[in-house]
Amino acid sequence: MILRSTALYLPASLLGPLLQLATIIVLAHWLPPAALGLYALIVAVQDLTQIATQSWWSQYVLRYLDGRDEALRRRQDVTEIAVLAGSAAAQAALIAASVAWLGGQSGSPELMAAAACSGVLRATLTHAAIRARAAQAIGLHSLAQLGGPGLSLAFTLIAFTAMQPGLTTLFWAVALAHALLLPIMLHRLAYRGPFQSLRFDRAILRQALGYGLFTTLGAGLSWVTLQSMRFIIDVTLGAAAVGLVFVGWGIGQRIATQIGVLATTAIFPLAAQRAREETLAAGLGVMRSAAPLFLGLLVPAVIGVFAIAEPLALLVAPAPYQAMTAAILPMATLTGAIRVFRNHLLDEMLQLDAKPGLMARLDLAEAVLTILFCLIGALAGGIWGALLGCLAATSLATALALVVTVRLYGWPIAFRDLVTISVAGLVMAAALASAPGAGGPWSLPASIAIGGASYLAACALLDRQRLGAMLRRQRAAI
Repeated sequence: MILRSTALYLPASLLGPLLQLATIIVLAHWLPPAALGLYALIVAVQDLTQIATQSWWSQYVLRYLDGRDEALRRRQDVTEIAVLAGSAAAQAALIAASVAWLGGQSGSPELMAAAACSGVLRATLTHAAIRARAAQAIGLHSLAQLGGPGLSLAFTLIAFTAMQPGLTTLFWAVALAHALLLPIMLHRLAYRGPFQSLRFDRAILRQALGYGLFTTLGAGLSWVTLQSMRFIIDVTLGAAAVGLVFVGWGIGQRIATQIGVLATTAIFPLAAQRAREETLAAGLGVMRSAAPLFLGLLVPAVIGVFAIAEPLALLVAPAPYQAMTAAILPMATLTGAIRVFRNHLLDEMLQLDAKPGLMARLDLAEAVLTILFCLIGALAGGIWGALLGCLAATSLATALALVVTVRLYGWPIAFRDLVTISVAGLVMAAALASAPGAGGPWSLPASIAIGGASYLAACALLDRQRLGAMLRRQRAAI
């Protein structure tokens, strides 16, 4: 069932992050480092306002959206419309004020309006995708995950070609893309009214706040972990340095995030359903059964990026960004993979057990470590010091989360699976290291083919009995 659900989510899980990667690459070709750095800072602010005003409700919907009690569902939906309206107003004001502060002379009223509008619409579509995921409406979830970044990229290219490229043009293009998608999403999600007035159901609101506030605090602390580096580099080295880092760091983080989404998008709703309808142990069992697939995808991705960083940077990045991108990619992917392992496996096990307070404490530890290590690193070693500080902070925080999770629930992955993945990763690394270094256009696909084939062959050889049994079960189910 897990493999089937994962396969159904596969188009959005694969193509959504690829579209976001493409956006980073396209913007690097159109915008100079200083403008790209300001864009990265504004998007980070948009994300923070969404977390602060809306994510608490989204997490409640993901965990508790009811499909069986009609009266409860109506009360949830009426409350949701009121929550979204209030959060939209707060987001618009906060984003506009932040753009005026960050942009300096570049923070024009036009840019403030465009950034605020695009931020509100993007946040609302993000919630719509989460609601679709909670209802296991895979088609709607895919529409939001693909349509948002896809149309935004298309409209940005059209606008940059027809008009003067710039941040105001970019944010209006993004706003238009999301404005076209939202009516479709809201209609298909079938909200159950009546909606004559905006009002909150107090009981639902108390439950949502009780569950979501700790989750929101954790998400805010995760934002600090993910985005504080941009602001530290901006303060210490300037917006142009943020732009130079943004390309390589963004690509590496997106690669790791894509693996996490690919492997786990379908898992948590299934685990939550099992926990609701059966027991917590049944839900945790779903998470454990997905862990080998998750880690088995992360490990070769990181090893592969270490091998292909230079040719990949030459292929996708424009000249001003190539050297920095090639150097940053391996560290960015490794940092992202460690964080994704924690967020999509360890944290979701805690979330399933309704331990938001513990999750928040772990997030606080990582946020404090990130700010401290990144700031010390930036002051001592510039860009490289900041990046190493982020890697060290993420590694320590994930180790702490693993210790906590193991004490509560046992190991999230079987020792046999861990050995198989580790040995296969070493085989892949050895194959890539011993392969002849061929230049030219075929070096990148050749490295990918060698690495992938050696890893899969090693996994199949080490775990051939269980692989055969799993394939037989899948054929029987089909």
